Amino acid sequence: MSLRQLLRTLILVWWALAGTLALSALFIFPVMKGVMAGLLPVIVGVVAAISLRLVPVHWKTRSTERLAAIPDRLWLAGVCLLAFLLRLPGILSPALPTNDGDTFAYLADAKSLAAGNGIPNILFPPGQAAWLALWVSRFGDNLQVLALAQTILTLGAIVILYAVLKNRTIVAARWGTLVIAAMPSLVLFSSTLGHETTDMFSQVAILATYLLGIQRERTRGSVLIWPLLGVIAGLAALVHPTFLVVPILVGFNLWLMRVPLLRCLTPVLLTGLAAAMVVLPWSLRNYRHYGHFSAISANFGRTLLEANQSGSLGVYSNISSFISTEPNPVLQDRMAFKEALRVIHSDPLRFFYLCGRRTIYMWGTDTSMLEFVLGDPPHGGTVRKALLSVVIQTFWAWLVCAWCLSGWISLRSKSLSPEDLWCVTSIGVIWLVHGFLVEGLSRHHLSLIPLIAVTVLPSYLAWVRSSRSTAIAKEAQLAGSRTLAWR
Repeated sequence: MSLRQLLRTLILVWWALAGTLALSALFIFPVMKGVMAGLLPVIVGVVAAISLRLVPVHWKTRSTERLAAIPDRLWLAGVCLLAFLLRLPGILSPALPTNDGDTFAYLADAKSLAAGNGIPNILFPPGQAAWLALWVSRFGDNLQVLALAQTILTLGAIVILYAVLKNRTIVAARWGTLVIAAMPSLVLFSSTLGHETTDMFSQVAILATYLLGIQRERTRGSVLIWPLLGVIAGLAALVHPTFLVVPILVGFNLWLMRVPLLRCLTPVLLTGLAAAMVVLPWSLRNYRHYGHFSAISANFGRTLLEANQSGSLGVYSNISSFISTEPNPVLQDRMAFKEALRVIHSDPLRFFYLCGRRTIYMWGTDTSMLEFVLGDPPHGGTVRKALLSVVIQTFWAWLVCAWCLSGWISLRSKSLSPEDLWCVTSIGVIWLVHGFLVEGLSRHHLSLIPLIAVTVLPSYLAWVRSSRSTAIAKEAQLAGSRTLAWR
């Protein structure tokens, strides 16, 4: 077995185990929080995911044929309309930024930037504030306009995903866009000013550009596609610095697809250089203002220490007393990073325990940030919050159960299409950062929901349609569209 084959097999094993871990986290989270009633929507979602297979075959066949008969443009228009209508209440009554939350900082930075005063801090990446400033400069700090801007990003993600995937795997294209449009947590967060919706758009745009790149690479016509991917990755990194790993993911994915190593270098270099050119001006600004290098923002060391210091439960904890002696925020971040490494090295078993807690926080619920959206006390009352929690968690449990089933189907069939491989490795990176190193909250998986849907729903729906267990692997391969072979 070659190294490529070994790694592909390990990725398939990891993907199957990841879905199982996420499903386990759904059942552990309510118990850990002491809210046993939280198990009810989880059970309902899981039972729904499994019970769909029991629907009579002729009903499933008829519904599949009717859905397949819908023209592409009609489907896309209908999904976009659905997405807009579901988000309309949030546009008309958007979430108010809390004084101590990320959205308040983004709005303050956006107003400062729109007024021509720049961004006065380095604690948050500048991309989200810059996106909001485009609208603030024209319409002021009207929250309804800003919520509409977030919805425009969602509609853009739907159109891009459908346009790229419809000729590769129509199942992933249609159901992936439907999930973006109707997933309750994505609908709810569209009414906020947070970076989660922008990250989701970035994930979809990067996936689409990467797939276009490998399609053109086969015909030697990708000279402009890889720099374009780098520009998108650079802009995305200014919103969420984790996107800086995109050039590495490009090389890794191409190599796994049996691309000769030397041919992998050109896409990696073109993507990396383009991303660096986008980020470099902001890095130079940071150096000029603070006298020390900071590529994008000075908060990784902070969040690492907040999530791992003594007394932390694996997510946020206050470290202001530790860093208060240093006025320079870049040096504060470095101090926190060194202290976090010392804490982790001194008690590695506790670090792994906290990694487990972060994984549960990240995947065990889709509702833990409702306070972030509804406020505290919740806007609309506690009954409304409880109903939203039940709906959101039920849909999330259904998708995670589909992920678990799909992961083992993919392992059995030993198949991952190029789009699946990209989605799986991208999800792995975000899981590593937020599930193992820094705070892992449910909002950190929101941008990954389209990638999860694109990867799991074709094989899951093939499993639902299949009436014989022996047909599962074959149908999963058909749903996967293309193999990993480089042709």
